[in-house]
Order: sequence, then structure tokens, then C-alpha cells
Amino acid sequence: MTRSEYQELVEFLGKRFDAIEDSLRRVEVNEEQNRDLIKAVAEGVANVNERLDRFQEEVAAEFRAVRSEMSAGFEAVWVEFRTLRKEMTRGFEEQSRLIERLDTRLSGLEPRLN
Repeated sequence: MTRSEYQELVEFLGKRFDAIEDSLRRVEVNEEQNRDLIKAVAEGVANVNERLDRFQEEVAAEFRAVRSEMSAGFEAVWVEFRTLRKEMTRGFEEQSRLIERLDTRLSGLEPRLN
């Protein structure tokens, strides 16, 4: 190989090595950027998970509060229903006694009417 061929080869390889070196730098830069992006995404996911956990806790607490209020409300309705039922039962019993007394009084009047 002549000196000029050797010089051409060195220049050619130098350009190729420079191109490879530039490519490697871009890969390193992209790798670093990707690492930063992945870190940002991971932090975002962690933030969303924390917010979701808080939201789930809030919803569960609200659900327990609503359930408690409903339970108290239904208990009040049942108390009122039982009271009303007792009053109705007493009313029906009183009505039955009145009908029996009326029937007794009417029975006493029947012989007089014949």
C-alpha cells in the first residue's frame, strides 16, 4: 500500500469513525432523554396512584356516611311504622268492640221491632 493510499484509507476510516462517534453520542443523548422521560412517567404514575388511593378513601368514607345516614333514616321510618301499626291495631280493636256493642244493642232492639 502506498503512502497516498494509506492516507486515503486513514481519511476514509476517520470520517467513518467520526460518523460512528456522532451516532453513539446521539444514542447516549437519546438514552439520557429517554431515562428522564421514563422517570417523569414513573413519577406521574406514582402521583396518579396516590390521587386514586385518596379518591378511593374519600369515596369509601362518603359511602359509609351515606350508609349510616340511610340506616338511621330507615330506623326512624321503622319506628314510625311500628307506632302507626300499633295505633291502627288499637283502632281496629276499638272498632271491633264498638261493632260488638252496636250488635249487642241492635240485638236488644230486634224483639221490640217484631
